[in-house]
Amino acid sequence: MVKKIHFLNHTSLLIEDDSYYLLLDPWPTDVTCFHSWKAHPPSFLDNNILASFINSSENKLGIVISHGHSDHCDDFFLKRINNKTPIFFPDYETKGAFNRLKNNNLDNITLTNSIEEKKFGPFSITSFINSEHSNDDAVIIISTDEYILVHANDNSIDFPPELINHILKLGSKNKKTFFASQTGIANGFPYSYPQFGANSDLSQMKKTADEKNTRTIQIAIKNANLVKANYFISYAAYTISLSLLKRFGNKISPLQFLPSPDNLKKLSLNWGDVNLLDYVPGDTLNLSNTFVERPFWLKNGFENMIEELQKLRSSSMKNFDEEINSELNNLKKISDNELTHYTKKYLEHFYNFIVKSKSSIKDKIMKSILEIKVEDVNSVILDFKDGSISTNNNVTPNKRITVNKNVCSLLLSGIFNFESLYIGHHAKFERFPQDVFNSQLMMQLQVFGYVYQKRLVPKELVN
Repeated sequence: MVKKIHFLNHTSLLIEDDSYYLLLDPWPTDVTCFHSWKAHPPSFLDNNILASFINSSENKLGIVISHGHSDHCDDFFLKRINNKTPIFFPDYETKGAFNRLKNNNLDNITLTNSIEEKKFGPFSITSFINSEHSNDDAVIIISTDEYILVHANDNSIDFPPELINHILKLGSKNKKTFFASQTGIANGFPYSYPQFGANSDLSQMKKTADEKNTRTIQIAIKNANLVKANYFISYAAYTISLSLLKRFGNKISPLQFLPSPDNLKKLSLNWGDVNLLDYVPGDTLNLSNTFVERPFWLKNGFENMIEELQKLRSSSMKNFDEEINSELNNLKKISDNELTHYTKKYLEHFYNFIVKSKSSIKDKIMKSILEIKVEDVNSVILDFKDGSISTNNNVTPNKRITVNKNVCSLLLSGIFNFESLYIGHHAKFERFPQDVFNSQLMMQLQVFGYVYQKRLVPKELVN
């Protein structure tokens, strides 16, 4: 009776339960996410071998995809698998990510929710969307007769009582509960904020990043204790930002936190009753006795391997620059005045998006001022209070986003998504006052980024 979890990379776990398999959030190819992120380390299982195994598994291997971000939903990989492969995906109100799956010719998609358990071999699969946090991300709960895996992915936020009770009802004294949650920073703060040392004081930036990491991880640990988890799995931050690597070079190591169990133990964290598993990408966890089998390539130490891998990535930064330049070369050349014009149109679309929004945070955003500053061109300012859009540089915004001309062109043409700027670290951000986070505004900019990319890009900017 084989019951194991193979840790492929990032948030990608492959559960093996006798003759059935469940693959979570695959990212096995070398595709770049947010035009910056690489899986770090990459999947130890070659994507061709993984796809071949899936295609020969006679529908005994299912895939769970938690949400549509490319580091959880690798389109290049999904296009290569059998279109009858069972796919399990949360039933989101918006259907953009679902349509992406359909566009990959996947025909056997089961929508999951928190009410009805979806069965696949020995697995029961449910999902929970915490709408107060995001309408486009979900916690996935996988349960069998012997264990529960809470696949929290990017949801390192306080779990609501409904979710906690849902997980507790699935458990019993005879079941082990494994809780996997994000243990790192997945946005631009503080790495893209000059006010917090991003350009000048790396020690200040590291201090801010460490404090943020500690808060985020402690919330995840709190959730694990509330659902009475036995074991905690650190994941969802095994990535490297090539934008940051280009900017900081080898200094990136202490800045971008590597969420290995050894590094988590160095933080001031209260673990309560949950046990941190010594479990990293490449390892295999035996669910029956919680023994972790470590492969030979990690025998010299996981952190040492990652350090050597980073050196190899540093030596291939030319490829990263070439990818960006290739995208730029395909764009229509526009003047500075045209760039200002289309930036104004971008903000006009965003204003209309907020006005039409039914979100509870709308009223707060409507009191703010947003600026996009294009270096060596102009600053375009949106005042939500009256909807005016101007180039009045005498106004102090609540949020300033600074980009160079190339990045602005890539954004306006739909090549870059807004998340490429924020999560991919291709822009600089400032907030006024400095201690006010603008979190609602930033969240809506990220949601709008997908709307703009799919529906609103001016046709004349696309060759």
